[in-house]
Amino acid sequence: MIELKKSAVAFDEAQHTYTLDGKPLSGITSLIHQVLGLGTYPDASDFVKQVAIPRAGYYGTSVHHAIQYYDTLGIKAVDCEAVEHKTADFGLQVFGPVNVAAELEAYIEHQQGYKPIANEFTVSDNEKFASQIDNVWQSEEDGGIWLFDTKTNNTDYYPGGVEALKQYLSWQLSIYAYLFERQCGVKVAGLGANWFHKGKHAMWLIERVPDENVAKLLTTEIAPRPDGHGFVYYFDGDASELFGGALVEQPQEQIVGKDVVDAIADYLLAEKRAKTLKAQLCEAMKAHGITKWEAGRFTATIGKGSVSSTFDTKRFQKEQPEMYEQYLKLTNRAPSFRITLKNEEK
Repeated sequence: MIELKKSAVAFDEAQHTYTLDGKPLSGITSLIHQVLGLGTYPDASDFVKQVAIPRAGYYGTSVHHAIQYYDTLGIKAVDCEAVEHKTADFGLQVFGPVNVAAELEAYIEHQQGYKPIANEFTVSDNEKFASQIDNVWQSEEDGGIWLFDTKTNNTDYYPGGVEALKQYLSWQLSIYAYLFERQCGVKVAGLGANWFHKGKHAMWLIERVPDENVAKLLTTEIAPRPDGHGFVYYFDGDASELFGGALVEQPQEQIVGKDVVDAIADYLLAEKRAKTLKAQLCEAMKAHGITKWEAGRFTATIGKGSVSSTFDTKRFQKEQPEMYEQYLKLTNRAPSFRITLKNEEK
């Protein structure tokens, strides 16, 4: 069994804060959120912030605890009691109770071929940052050390979906690996994530961000917020330049509100639907020999057909190329703008 050097950092689980000799340290999650802009919910409503996200956090904590009890004590503690949660605008909420037996069984399945070395293992640079690694596993095949994180996000609502979550994990676990190797003197063989959500589960291998990118991110300076809640982060440079080693491109910036996006999408869908309905109405009028139909809120008219003349530009260019060049006129046009519905829109 490998002996890992424990950190002197103290972790307060109730407040989810880290301190070293009384000095507060920042968690890695906040660093990634604030500097890299990953894993955030920019359009979250007050209800989502005050109720939905804490409820999801309760579920995630329940899964984490079940895994920790199993790895450290060998027991399957899967029934989690209900907890009360006070909100500013939505009164007293009750989360749970919840049973996470399915999640624990999936975790045990994922663990095949590895043995647990540590759970909730604290790592730190002993200056500004600290965090806890969910699972430290050792490969039974070659003895290599793997760092795993547990996620319970609903990927249907996670900004950017599964690939964006993997990108977040790439940075999170890469920072863990960087700090772990320097703290314990043990090389990390690989990174992974165990994802569980309401009966679904997956085990992902995660790509490691280059150490130089991680080291640059960790140069970020921090200062306690005046209200005492968290930190302000000061990164010297363009954080987007660090993404050379990440899994996928950063999610696009939300440049307009979700209400604008939804309104445009609704308009495009209605326009598409109207085109289909207009064609159906036109065919019905033709079938009944009607050229004008009064329909209450609108009037539908089928105009008479006509013959029009047009100039065959392509033929003229082909047969009279010199004369065509003489009559060309260059005109500056404004850039075009187009919005198209994605294939999944019905």
